[in-house]
Amino acid sequence: MRTHGEGPAPDDGREYRNPVALPPVARTSLWALHYRASAARRNPPLLSDPVAVELVDRCAWPLET
Repeated sequence: MRTHGEGPAPDDGREYRNPVALPPVARTSLWALHYRASAARRNPPLLSDPVAVELVDRCAWPLET
């Protein structure tokens, strides 16, 4: 099983502008961002972080759990 960020971009049908291999620290940062956005999207929100929501929406890596 391939971990996201290793090798080419995932083949999930989306178009990737600049696929890159992410080192482990960068992948960990993306997961932290994903969970911040998830907390901000809850109803009621656990925290307010519109930047995290926007960045996750624009992120090319599939972060769904």
